[in-house]
Amino acid sequence: MKSLFEELGGTYTLGKDGMYYPNLAIEETDQRSIGKWGRMHMEYLKEQHPSLYQRLLLNGTLGRHLADADERATAMLDTGRGSEDDIGPFLFQSL
Repeated sequence: MKSLFEELGGTYTLGKDGMYYPNLAIEETDQRSIGKWGRMHMEYLKEQHPSLYQRLLLNGTLGRHLADADERATAMLDTGRGSEDDIGPFLFQSL
């Protein structure tokens, strides 16, 4: 009888101790840096939208979401489309 793990395509490796261990792999993640605005957005999510924060964290998309928010805010400042006071509402309107 196969385990659910095996039915879903998982495999095991026999360890030196005679135990079988699942072969697990971590997916490649987005390695962009998260600047000031991304960190501020993360604190906002933690405090104001904890369920969204948890969902992004568990799905593995939090880093990409924060990096995107940081890039949008930085681009807005760099192009002169807004001031630092305008950034907060701009970042959070997509929630």
